[in-house]
Amino acid sequence: MTHNEIYKQLNDRWSKAIDLLIDVMFDVVRDIEYKVEATTTNNYDKFIEETNSNGYFTISRDGTLSAIYESQTFNIKARVWHDYHHYHSKLSFTPEDELKVLALQLKDIDNYYNKQHPELSEQTVNDAKTILSIDIQQQVKYYQTYKCFINDQRSFVRNIWFNDIYSCYKQLT
Repeated sequence: MTHNEIYKQLNDRWSKAIDLLIDVMFDVVRDIEYKVEATTTNNYDKFIEETNSNGYFTISRDGTLSAIYESQTFNIKARVWHDYHHYHSKLSFTPEDELKVLALQLKDIDNYYNKQHPELSEQTVNDAKTILSIDIQQQVKYYQTYKCFINDQRSFVRNIWFNDIYSCYKQLT
């Protein structure tokens, strides 16, 4: 298999996985009220207090142009999906709790697949879970190391995923 053939297959797999993540997030957040602001608090207690007081989530627009999905709307919905689990599971913004939120989001993907769309390929489901895991786990590690967030999340996650999968393809050929 040539480099171009592998790259085309990886692009197809990436697109299918991203489409699945978008479908899952829209399924989870469909009835959740939220408002978008330029920035929001990074303090968990304040997040809970504001959400309880307002009756809706306040989502930051900051950084949503370079987050994992190509649409700002999808990146905002992804934050709603993520914050939903912080709020309802009483999980703070600590690195440990971020990984617990990830585990809940991975369950959402499994539930969507098993209960609503068993016709999806297992490869697409696994790719979606891997992409989301890279997004959250590597962002947590990056923040712990550099005390700031990744500037271009989409490229960061895509490069890690592509390089790992590409290496597997190369070993098989």
